[in-house]
Amino acid sequence: MPHSESSGNSKTHYRFKHLACNSCRKRKLRCNGNRPLCKTCETTGRECDWEDTLRKTGPRRGYVKSLEARLAEVESLLENQKFTGSDQGQSRTVSDDDGLVAIEHDLHATLWDSYMPGYQPFGEAAETLTGDVMQHSTSPEQDTNMQSGKNTASWELAAVGLQEPLPSQEAIDELHQIFFEKIYPGAPIINKGRYLAAMNLPATSRLRPPVCLSYTIWCLAASMSENYNAVTEHFYHRARKYIDVDEMAGRGHGVVTLAHIQATAYLATFETRMLYFPRAWLSVGRAIRLCHMMNLHRLDGAGFDVKEMLPSAMDWAELEERRRVFWAVFVHDRYQSLASGWPSVIDERDIATNLPASEQEFITGKATRPSISLQVAMTPDGIKNLTLFAATAMIAAVVGRTLTHLHRKEIDDGSQEDPDSAFRRRHDYLDKVLLNTLEYLPTQLQIGSSLLNPTAVQLHINIQASTICLHQAAICKARSAPGNGFDLVESGMRCLGAAETMMTILRVVDAAIMAKAGPWLPFCLYLAARVFVQELSEPDPVDALKHSESLNLLMGMLRSMKARIPYTVTLLLQLERDIARFGTSNPIGHIVVPVGDITEVYSLKRATTA
Repeated sequence: MPHSESSGNSKTHYRFKHLACNSCRKRKLRCNGNRPLCKTCETTGRECDWEDTLRKTGPRRGYVKSLEARLAEVESLLENQKFTGSDQGQSRTVSDDDGLVAIEHDLHATLWDSYMPGYQPFGEAAETLTGDVMQHSTSPEQDTNMQSGKNTASWELAAVGLQEPLPSQEAIDELHQIFFEKIYPGAPIINKGRYLAAMNLPATSRLRPPVCLSYTIWCLAASMSENYNAVTEHFYHRARKYIDVDEMAGRGHGVVTLAHIQATAYLATFETRMLYFPRAWLSVGRAIRLCHMMNLHRLDGAGFDVKEMLPSAMDWAELEERRRVFWAVFVHDRYQSLASGWPSVIDERDIATNLPASEQEFITGKATRPSISLQVAMTPDGIKNLTLFAATAMIAAVVGRTLTHLHRKEIDDGSQEDPDSAFRRRHDYLDKVLLNTLEYLPTQLQIGSSLLNPTAVQLHINIQASTICLHQAAICKARSAPGNGFDLVESGMRCLGAAETMMTILRVVDAAIMAKAGPWLPFCLYLAARVFVQELSEPDPVDALKHSESLNLLMGMLRSMKARIPYTVTLLLQLERDIARFGTSNPIGHIVVPVGDITEVYSLKRATTA
C-alpha cells in the first residue's frame, strides 16, 4: 500500500487504494475506487456513496489477552495437580496422566456447558429472584480484570466447569440453614460439619463437595422456602446437568464418589415429591448401582473379592456416613416399589452392612455401642437397641418383604389351600415383627415421647401403613383361596385398627410438625383412607359416622399437601376411583385437581344405598 507523509511531522498515514464504495460492496461488484463516482456506478447509473472511516475487523478488544490468560490458568492447574490431597486428607503424588485427565474433565465440562445453556425459570417473579440470587459476586472493576486473567475467583469457577455464577454467599448460607432444619432430619446422610467446612475450600480443591451435590441441596431447600421457591426448578436442572457432566468426563469415574450418591438420593426425594416418577425411579436405580459399585452393601461383612472403588474409611464417622447413604438408598428402593408397583432392586440376601447408629454418635464421630445387622434388628432384643434411622430402614425392609411375599411365588409355598403353607408362615413372621416393633421400641422412640420429632412421627405412620399392606395382602389371598386359613374378618379388623391408630396420631400431632414429614406421608394417608372407603362400602358399616369423619379429615389433609408434595394429586384421583368402585355412601364434596394451567374439579357422586 502506498503512503504519503504529512507536512510538519514524520507520521505515516495509510489509505487503501482500492476501497470499494458502499453500492459495489453491497452487490459484491468490482470497484475501481474512483471518487466521487466509480466506474461501475457510472456505468449502471447507481448512486455512489462512500464511508469516511474503516470498519473494525478481527476479535474484540481484550480477546487475545483473555485467551492467553486462560491458557496460563490451565497450565497453572496442570502444575498444581502434581501434588494434591487425597480423599483421606493425606498428600500423594499424582502423575502427569492424572493431571491431564483432570484438565480434560474441566475443559470438557466447560465446553459442554457452553453448548447447553442454563435453564431459566419462567415468569417475572422467577426472573427477578434469579437475578437477585444468582448474582455475580464481582465488581465491575473485577469483571474488567477477569478479561486480562486477574480475577482468580472467577477463573476458579471456570476451572471446575462452571460457566454461570453461583448464588451469593448470603443466599447459600440461608439455603444451607433451611436444608439442615427442614430436609436433613428426614434423610441425615451427610456429615454436616465436614460438608460446611469443605464448602469453604477453594473451588479447585478435590475435597470440596461436587457442585451437583450443592445444587441438589439448594434445590430441596428452595422448595421449602417461599423466598427461594421460584428458583427451585433452576437449581434442579443445574444439579442434574452437573451429574451428567461428571459422568461424561473422562471414562466416567468422576461419579464414583459418595457425594454423587448423596446428590442422586436427594434428587430422587425431590423428584418423588414433584410427581417426576420416571425420573425418581431412574435416579434411585442409579444410586443403587453406585452403591453396588462402591460395595456400600458389604461394609461390615465379607463378600466377593471385587475391585475396591473407594479407599478405606479414614475414621468411624466416614464409615457411618457410608452406612447411612446405603440405607437411605435402600429405603428409597422399597417405598418407590410400594408406590409404583415396580419390583425393588436391592436383594436383602446380599446386604452385609449394619444399620445406622444414632444421630448423636454421628455428630460427635464416636460410637458408644456396636451397630447391629438387619437380621438382628427384627428380633425383640434388636428392636430395643434401634435408633430412629435404623428403625426407619427396618420398617422399609418389612415393606419390601411384604411386597415380595405377595407378588413373588416361592418354590416352597405349597398349595394356597394349605393353612400351614410357607406363605402363611411368612405372613405370621412379618406380622409378629410389626407387633414387636410397637412393643419393644426404645422409650425415646415411642409415640408419646416423640410427638415433636417429624421423623419419629413418620416412623409410626409407616408402621401402621406396613400393617395395612400386610393384611391387605392376606385379604387378597383369602379371597383367591378361601381354604388357606386366613381370616377375612381378623385381617379386616387389623387394617381398620391400623388406620384408626394413624388417625389418632394425626389428631394429636401439630400441623407444623406434619409439614416437615417425609415425601411418603401422603401415600400412607392414602392407604388409611382406602381402608375407611372399604369399611364404608359394607352393607351395614359399623361406626359409619366416625369413619366418614376420618375419611373427610384425611381428604382434607391430602388436599392441603398438594402444593408441597404435588404427587398427592394422583392419590386424590385414585381415591375418587376407589369411592366410585366401592360405592361409598359418604358425602366427600369436591376434589380440586390442578392439571398444568387448567384446574379441573372432580365431583364425587354420592352412591345411595338400597
